[in-house]
Amino acid sequence: MNTCRHTVVLALLALLAATLIAPQANGATMLAVARDGVFLRDAPDSNGKTLWKYEKGFPLEITGKRGDWRKVKDFEGDGGWLLAADLNKEPHMVVRANKHSGGKLKVNIRKGPGEKFDVVGEAVYGSVFMTLEQKHNWVRVRHVEPGVEVEGWIKHNMLWGF
Repeated sequence: MNTCRHTVVLALLALLAATLIAPQANGATMLAVARDGVFLRDAPDSNGKTLWKYEKGFPLEITGKRGDWRKVKDFEGDGGWLLAADLNKEPHMVVRANKHSGGKLKVNIRKGPGEKFDVVGEAVYGSVFMTLEQKHNWVRVRHVEPGVEVEGWIKHNMLWGF
């Protein structure tokens, strides 16, 4: 009886240890672009070919690293290299819904986390938001640019990021 109890305890401890050591379910490390005008390059080198130019807040998934460089992938699957110094942990999300609408279909930004709340704004594919809070499959976000500031809730499945 004692041996059986010890076996069960050891099995539970092993399971707990595996859970603590294993990466999160999605396994992704997400960071955001720290400043405007950061170039995505095809190689971990300042002389690498420029593939894309990102603005502050754009969320990226880290897929590798080499020295001071981070290999990243964006919400469209485009990948390349950025300097680690050009990234931060400030959470952001980007609208991934309605890609092929040419900006005609918009995502509603609501006053609260649910479809019963009033619409306070709209966003198109590719719009970047600071993530403020997540609740019940909804994300409270803020977008600020000269002359425009909107804060509200967007359904999580319309967004990509952290």
